[in-house]
Amino acid sequence: MAKFEEDSQSESSDSALAVLHKFTYYLAAGLKILKTKAGQAVNNQQSV
Repeated sequence: MAKFEEDSQSESSDSALAVLHKFTYYLAAGLKILKTKAGQAVNNQQSV
């Protein structure tokens, strides 16, 4: 019984890690897009 509990626990921590990894990946991608858009807006203002 204890072995089964260990297995399920390691599985849930693995999936939590995967979710965290995905979250940080999307967060980084989102920040990159925001930075690019902000940079374009600044460039547009400077050219006017």
